[in-house]
Amino acid sequence: MKKFFAWIASWFQSKPAPVPAPQPPLTIEVPKSRPDLSRGDKGEHVLALQKMLKAKGYEVPTTGTFDASTESGVKKFQAAAGLKLQFPGTVGPLTWSALEKPAAPTPTPTPKPPVGAVTLPYTKDLVNRKNSTRKVPEYLRLEIEKIVFKNGVIPQAFLKKDVPQMVRLLSLALVQIKIREVGGNNRGFWVGMLQSVIGSIVYNLTGKTGGNGEAWCMSTMQVIIAFIEDYLKVESDIISSEHCMTTIREARKISGLTTMTAEVGTIIIWRHGTTESGHTGSIMAVGSKLSTVEGNTGDSSMRDGDGLFERTRSPKGEGDMTIQGYIRLYTPAQLKAIQAA
Repeated sequence: MKKFFAWIASWFQSKPAPVPAPQPPLTIEVPKSRPDLSRGDKGEHVLALQKMLKAKGYEVPTTGTFDASTESGVKKFQAAAGLKLQFPGTVGPLTWSALEKPAAPTPTPTPKPPVGAVTLPYTKDLVNRKNSTRKVPEYLRLEIEKIVFKNGVIPQAFLKKDVPQMVRLLSLALVQIKIREVGGNNRGFWVGMLQSVIGSIVYNLTGKTGGNGEAWCMSTMQVIIAFIEDYLKVESDIISSEHCMTTIREARKISGLTTMTAEVGTIIIWRHGTTESGHTGSIMAVGSKLSTVEGNTGDSSMRDGDGLFERTRSPKGEGDMTIQGYIRLYTPAQLKAIQAA
């Protein structure tokens, strides 16, 4: 018999507790008549009042009885609604009207700019140039700054005047703009923007067209050079040219401006066979392979492609494209002076 009662007890203990039925949502019905209500009243109008208060976030019972808790909730609502009443805690036409108004949407707070944020565009054209005619189109300048100086915050590479890292950030910004040829070889709005940095304006803001049909890989590098010059207010000795071979020949005349060793932030120059044609890009990383950003490149052609892309290149050259050297934006002596300024 003891075993039987023990079995009955264990069966009840093992039986899962019943799951409570879900509570139906609170149904709010605005009463057709709106009688004056005060503490002690009872009925459907009081219940409707309590439900309306509860829907607006006030903790009141829904019993249909106007008790002390309901009166407290009414007073809090009236105060929040800015109602000036002779008898707070009682419900009359003004309180009913306020209860029936839909809740005002919560305003979206205007984000505050970060501490120390600058107004864009921040950089300005370098004045009194002596050796170059570089000029970043203002439309392109602002697009670059929106990426590099996001939310008006100047990155550490710029604050520290770390030129190689500045080159990297600007190169990646140009990649993010997604510059592609449109409307023909070496043409398109963004292509024209790049080409205009050292020549006449070859873009149309209204029609978003542009391009002069000329190769634009060196124009890409000239934009990076010009932007850094504008920020540092120090002109580079690199000439204003769209021709790769001419640019490196002139750069070799200045001690310390070129190197045959790949360095981050330098401008690589390739030569096409024995011709005067070349190609260029910025060096992003150095190792067994070179990481670059190049304009006028593509999957089917290294030096006559349809866009601006990140690429991986051999430090020994690519087929008949031989490396002629790397151009620094400033000589080591100039960099030292920039850092000290």
